[in-house]
Amino acid sequence: VEFSKTDNAFPYGSCRGSGYQTHSTDRTGCGWITVDENNYYIMPDGRLNNANLSGANLTGANLQYAHLNFANLSGADLTVNANLKGAFLYGANLYRANLTNANLSNADLSYAKLSGANLSNANLTKTNLSNAHLGSADLDHAHLGSADLEFANLSNANLSNANLDHAHLGV
Repeated sequence: VEFSKTDNAFPYGSCRGSGYQTHSTDRTGCGWITVDENNYYIMPDGRLNNANLSGANLTGANLQYAHLNFANLSGADLTVNANLKGAFLYGANLYRANLTNANLSNADLSYAKLSGANLSNANLTKTNLSNAHLGSADLDHAHLGSADLEFANLSNANLSNANLDHAHLGV
């Protein structure tokens, strides 16, 4: 299935939901996306638990407060200021996902698999990363102020220039 701008195709769809039409050609970060013959609607507060978004191009996605628990986002592209503020990503698979410049502030990434992920310059302020696997993740210039990193696996992670002010490391 292919969607067009008039069919609420990502990234031009309505952020109010699939039943609404936008009357603009501006990028909204919302809309229909197809991955492995499955259709998903990308929007704030969307219900995408267990979704298979592996390798998806979600650049600039508006997934603020979305429910992505146990979703497969391995290799997904969530760059160009993707908004995942307050998103629920408990146990999600983000192996080798590109989250450069993404906003993940106040998100729940506990038990998430982020090994090899690119989180450079990402906003992870007040994010729950407890028990997350961040092995070999790139956190260069990441903002981790007041983040919860208790029991997180940071082996071989690049924390160069990362801001860890008031982060809880469980030490």
